[in-house]
Amino acid sequence: MSLTNALKKYNAAALTPSRWHTPGHKGTVNPLDLTELADGSFPADLVEVAQKKAAKFYGAKECYFLTVGSSMGIKAAILATEGDIIAPSYAHQAIEEGCELAKVKWCKFDTGKTEYGIFNVPSADDIKAAIKKYPNAKAVYLESPDYYGRVLDPKIIDLIKESGKYFFCDAAHGAHLKAHEKLFPQCYATKADACNLSQHKTLDALTQCATLCVNNDSLKDKIKKALKNLGTTSPSYVLLTSIEKSIKRAKNRKEEYEKLCERITEFKKNYTSLQFLNNDDMTRLVLITPQNAHLAKVIVERLAKNYGVYAERYEGDCVVFIATPHDTKEDFKILGKALNKVLDE
Repeated sequence: MSLTNALKKYNAAALTPSRWHTPGHKGTVNPLDLTELADGSFPADLVEVAQKKAAKFYGAKECYFLTVGSSMGIKAAILATEGDIIAPSYAHQAIEEGCELAKVKWCKFDTGKTEYGIFNVPSADDIKAAIKKYPNAKAVYLESPDYYGRVLDPKIIDLIKESGKYFFCDAAHGAHLKAHEKLFPQCYATKADACNLSQHKTLDALTQCATLCVNNDSLKDKIKKALKNLGTTSPSYVLLTSIEKSIKRAKNRKEEYEKLCERITEFKKNYTSLQFLNNDDMTRLVLITPQNAHLAKVIVERLAKNYGVYAERYEGDCVVFIATPHDTKEDFKILGKALNKVLDE
């Protein structure tokens, strides 16, 4: 039985279940917002069943559901490492927070920036130099894919493992990659010692929904302990079921992703005046502003204020838009027209 069906079964047991347990709203706010019950009619082992199905989907040994976002997974992996962490200087703030919690050092290295003002993807030479500079570090934490839809060279993973260090992957923006392996680049949830993914970023889970995939048996118990220490004894089953459902839907969305990629291809053909970054994940549309005139901030503000179009983020001369199967042809038309008008301005 799935988590979702278990919640529905509880509510169907009587027309008006007499709730004398938490949460205090007694189902009036959301009937599916439930907790573990004293009689065992809603056991927690359903979460373990759902996690095993998620692990199978991502090709990982273990998969843990996170209800406070992907950052929780990053911190848990760092705590489990019990040693210093090598990561790029631009890495997510959860790296810094995790190192502070674990009382270890964030061993930073730089990759330089592209002509568009965004950081370069780490190269094999970058990683070799970092490993040489920080020989006592226990793990290397890298993004793949990053905010701009760029992925790591697989050779880097082999290089890290040959050095005897753990390879941790921040794949917060790659929860959808397994949905269609012919369209998308490799998801490192299969190869990394630990890999965090945010289902709320690119799948259709609620905000704060994420997972942590683990493939290293020596880390499993330490990561479980770290997650317990970082988490809560009262997880939201609304969020847990949202993770479960988003992954289940992703399994059956190949045709939807094919149509999405067709829409993206058509969009780029229809708006040839717009220049986009050549990246690995085509669902990540990264607009390059003209003449490198540092207009990204202005474009984002005008899109929102004048046309009701809201971008994901901007940096340097790039503006990021995230596309999912929920974006229709009409949505792409609205985006294209708005971008043309703003750039004309």
